[in-house]
Amino acid sequence: MSRKIFKHIWLVAMLILTAGMVLFLPSFVNSSTYKEAQLQNNRTSNIWMDENVAGNATDSDIQSGGAFYGNTNVYFIYSAVGLANVAYNVNSNQEGYATATYVLANDIDLDGAFWTPIGTSTNPFRGVFLGEGHTISNLSIDTYFVDTNATSGRGLFGNIEDSTISDLIISGDYTYTGASSLHTGNLVGRAINSTIIACRDEMNSSYTSVGTTSGTVQVFSSSAYAT
Repeated sequence: MSRKIFKHIWLVAMLILTAGMVLFLPSFVNSSTYKEAQLQNNRTSNIWMDENVAGNATDSDIQSGGAFYGNTNVYFIYSAVGLANVAYNVNSNQEGYATATYVLANDIDLDGAFWTPIGTSTNPFRGVFLGEGHTISNLSIDTYFVDTNATSGRGLFGNIEDSTISDLIISGDYTYTGASSLHTGNLVGRAINSTIIACRDEMNSSYTSVGTTSGTVQVFSSSAYAT
């Protein structure tokens, strides 16, 4: 009799245990999946060029203007979101943006989110960027957000071609995450037939100001290549 009672108790215990595992397992799987999704979401939302950030820039971030020192199709940049808007439009090949003239109107701090370089191997920056003596500081690049082409550049500017960058200061920390690339620099990753004038590199970085060059790259101030 006692053996029958014990057997029944054992069966009931096993049924309860099995039911608990069935109920718990989906919860565990869902919890694990949720955590992974959250990590991925945090990573992809913590980026200046996110469509919801750079894609929604207002006139307080970047504003088109008239002629500036003889240049037309001019944009004045006032904030990090405005600068990210430049990368967003140039990299996605929006008409007129790659060849426009950009005037930096304020000092900009890029700390707090990953930066996507301006210009890709497919859609390089071909315009004019006038720093006007202002400073862009604290660059953080994760190759997860960078063009994966072998000739893609990593820096404030990724790939530039037939362009001019002048009177810009870059400073602060340069944090680089992911696979290394030959075309990595503080100011420009890869420059082709371009001109760099009176720029100063004060980045805390082991990289040179310009990663690689091709064609004719003219530098009218040696400070642009200071490390």
